Amino acid sequence: MYSREGGFGNLRNDTDYMGWMSMVRVMQRTVSCLGYVPYGLRTLYLVCCLTFSHQTRVGVSSAMMVVKQVKALIKERKEQEAAGEEFRPHDMLSKMMAMTRDEKVDFNEDDIAVILNAFVWAGSDTTGSTLSMVSPVSTSFSFVPP
Repeated sequence: MYSREGGFGNLRNDTDYMGWMSMVRVMQRTVSCLGYVPYGLRTLYLVCCLTFSHQTRVGVSSAMMVVKQVKALIKERKEQEAAGEEFRPHDMLSKMMAMTRDEKVDFNEDDIAVILNAFVWAGSDTTGSTLSMVSPVSTSFSFVPP
């Protein structure tokens, strides 16, 4: 099963074309700390991170760009469907778009954007772990935060 047929095209030739991997690298540190911050102080923690950390501001900006890119992918798929173009109808994007048309389910394009963003986060973590275990030699592209 695929998230989107052909992938997202964000990582080719050791280059982060769409900025998704840098967003994950930068935001992973900030977001992972939220589990340790008491609930009532989380907003203050995030405001402090945004105020004092240039990397966090870049990460949030990248995250907003990811949402725009995902919405563009959804629009592209809708155009493909309307034009009757061939694509893999059983990928996750197609299934989620079908859910948006089901009146019994409260699911919209914003939900799709959140889930596809989660796929990127989850995929980067498992891929990075696997590459770290398989390759004893460091590669030119790393998923580990500096």
